[in-house]
Amino acid sequence: MTDKEIIKALQEENAKLKEENAQIPILKQLVESLQHRIEELEKRLGLDSSNSSKPPSVDGLGKKPRTMSLRSSKNPYGGQPGHVGKTLEPVEKPDKTEVHKVDFCCACQADLSETEPERIIKRQVFDIEIRRVITEHQAEVKRCKCGACTAANFPEGVVASAQIGDTLRSIALYLSGQFIAKDRLSMAMEDLFGVPISDTTLIKYEQQLSENLGLFYQQILERIQASMVKHQDESGLRVGGKTGWIHVFCTLFFTYLWYDRKRKSPIETGGGTCVHDHYGPYLQQQEVEHGFCNAHHLRELKALILYEQEEWASEMYALLRIMHQSTQDETSLPLEKSEFLRRAYDKVVQRGFDYHEGLAPPPSLKKSPRGRKKRRTGHNLLLRFRNHKNDVLRFLSDPRVPFTNNQAERDLRMVKLKQKVSGCLRTEAGACDFAVIRSFTGTVRKHKLNILDSIKMALHKKIELAEVFPFAYPQQLLLSC
Repeated sequence: MTDKEIIKALQEENAKLKEENAQIPILKQLVESLQHRIEELEKRLGLDSSNSSKPPSVDGLGKKPRTMSLRSSKNPYGGQPGHVGKTLEPVEKPDKTEVHKVDFCCACQADLSETEPERIIKRQVFDIEIRRVITEHQAEVKRCKCGACTAANFPEGVVASAQIGDTLRSIALYLSGQFIAKDRLSMAMEDLFGVPISDTTLIKYEQQLSENLGLFYQQILERIQASMVKHQDESGLRVGGKTGWIHVFCTLFFTYLWYDRKRKSPIETGGGTCVHDHYGPYLQQQEVEHGFCNAHHLRELKALILYEQEEWASEMYALLRIMHQSTQDETSLPLEKSEFLRRAYDKVVQRGFDYHEGLAPPPSLKKSPRGRKKRRTGHNLLLRFRNHKNDVLRFLSDPRVPFTNNQAERDLRMVKLKQKVSGCLRTEAGACDFAVIRSFTGTVRKHKLNILDSIKMALHKKIELAEVFPFAYPQQLLLSC
């Protein structure tokens, strides 16, 4: 090989190496981007109900044991001192009495059948007797001397030759409210009472109950609007093959649910303070003050601690827990202590911003799409803490405002249970009936009244709030809850 050929070969090899070297920065950038993507996906897989807003139903069977509990109380689980239990208490007049006699002495076998007992030991067993009771109504028809026939009137509601009574209808509606599927509910009614009830009949009962509760339903809304502190939330529900939304507006004493095809469903709040999960449309309600759910904040902070190792998040997590405990220990937080906690809050937020400003933006954030600038998860949370400080810390300044929005989430829990059991509702009319009935039973349960008796009352006629709750609450208590 001549010198010229050697030089040419070396030049070609050099050009190829230069080309390969030019690809190195591109490959490095690709590797960094893929690494960030992998971290993001791993973090997303690690999110569950304990460190995000995901519902517990998505955790599945592989749910991990909790390593960081959000419980703020140091008390053990279970009933606390002063808790009123539900132990059965003997009654003075039992329905049936069985006497167990002593005929022989256990020691000498002497006859004791004629001996009077020295004392009686009483034990009562609470049970029920399930049996079908059929009442036949017979209306007399008499003919007068004038030739006219007169028939007696049947009781109100007795309209068919054979029909289901009020108690049985109330039981069917109560069990339907416990989300027993209608085909299985029909079988249960036949097994328990010997009376089958079809799906269509059950739907008819629900429609009738919902119609009779119309005025009661409206009065619940008016009571909530008049309250000073109220809660809001919403949850998705499949209705007729499409995604709809069940919304809740509630207080300690009243529950108001309604269905809407849209997630944004405005309602007249009536002033006061609304506690919610910082969902944007709630913030557009100008006539009320806002209180954010700090349980959501604690879960988001927990994710930042576990996956991002952001030190400020640990400090804010501990500070919010301290604030919550302080408001539980003292009915009214002293002004000096409140101001000290607020200053500590501002310092933690500023440390968080200092931390994020010192970070290099990851590859996925360098090229921002049109619209709002994309930011890190922790940075968005910091913006909420800074821009809505008063809403986050509303519970510090107003002892009536709770630390969390758990009241609304408890009232929505049965909606998620309905979704878990049956998966969906068939029609929008059925969804509206479901919301009305759940508002009724939820409110009745909050007042610790018998739900079965209340359903039976509402099946007869259109009812008002005062008929179900004849007693009056102190006005100050109603307005504060």
